[in-house]
Amino acid sequence: MGFRSPTSPTSPASPRQYQTFLNAQESSATLVLAHAKIGDSGAQEVAEFASRSAHLRLLDLTGCDITSNGLLHIAQAVRCSLSLESLVLRHNEIMSGPAGEEGLAALCQAAASSASLRHLDLRYCGVQGEAQTAHIASILQGNAALSHLELSWNLLEASGGQVLRDSIRMTSGLFDCQLSGCRLADETLQEIAELLLRNRKAHKASTQA
Repeated sequence: MGFRSPTSPTSPASPRQYQTFLNAQESSATLVLAHAKIGDSGAQEVAEFASRSAHLRLLDLTGCDITSNGLLHIAQAVRCSLSLESLVLRHNEIMSGPAGEEGLAALCQAAASSASLRHLDLRYCGVQGEAQTAHIASILQGNAALSHLELSWNLLEASGGQVLRDSIRMTSGLFDCQLSGCRLADETLQEIAELLLRNRKAHKASTQA
């Protein structure tokens, strides 16, 4: 279900301002807050809701002004949830804010240990370079069920692409990885495409056996 923030961009956020709305979603499998501008305080409320929800499968936080601080709360929700399959965080500056890289590291650790997460969308999130890409690549080492990863328009660069490629090579679960505008070497992109095709073929063969 979609949501429009009740406050204007210039009005102060009141404590627990989203609680009534979230309580009404107790039995919902989807929660879409795209462009609601909930910020880090709103992310904390949403994370608490997602942590205790037994039904939530899709959480869309596109363009919600979430920084690294808010990402720490979202990471806790991913760690606690037994039902969340799809998490969308595109168009959030998750590398900004006081927590810095700690937020990304916490999210990736939670995603790696998740028993339910299948799809993660981090497009346009300001992730850059080899070290930050390594956090994302570590998800694949722990979560063999993650099948869709969207990273387009993060400047991973050539070295980051190699780290990601090496992790994809070690997993059979990832079928789709979006990397437009990430500045990966053409050779690396081709290798990743071949690895993803390998995984899709193996999955098809196992389901037909």
